[in-house]
Amino acid sequence: MNSLIKNILKAILILGGTGLILIIIIAVYIFYSTNRNKKRADNDYQLQCLICDSTQVISEKPTVYLPDLQINDSIIVFKQIRDNQVISSDTVYISHNYIEIPYSGFYKTDTILMITPNKLYYFLSGFNYKPYLGYGMFGYAGFKECRLSDDIKINGKKRSYIIYTNEGLPVDSIPTLFR
Repeated sequence: MNSLIKNILKAILILGGTGLILIIIIAVYIFYSTNRNKKRADNDYQLQCLICDSTQVISEKPTVYLPDLQINDSIIVFKQIRDNQVISSDTVYISHNYIEIPYSGFYKTDTILMITPNKLYYFLSGFNYKPYLGYGMFGYAGFKECRLSDDIKINGKKRSYIIYTNEGLPVDSIPTLFR
């Protein structure tokens, strides 16, 4: 009976020790993978910053939100300005407060002049891209891209894409160059 207890204890110790070693190996692997992924994410972020900063053309149509705009105000005029010259002018008919800027493929140095129905204007500039890294349940997944930045300049002030009526300037003060 005594040898049976010794054999059972020996088996428990061997299984427990093996389990403990496996847990330690798994913990070391997870720690190593996490650190390696963090370094890879840092390197990819730096590289993606260079790529995003070197992108000169905004290839998507940014959307602005005008919470104070009345829906019956149905026409907004956009003018694309490059090197102090109006190169394009478009009229957009709206049915809700989210308005898509009608230009895709404009330079990030361009300025967009937006004239609302309530006779206010806004200069939108400072469009750029920022790096985005994709993360999964276990950390950095290796996915990276440039996404349109969350902020722009509205009449020279850094803001989000939300445009309030009190930030507008009267239409009669638009420089004659852009009328």
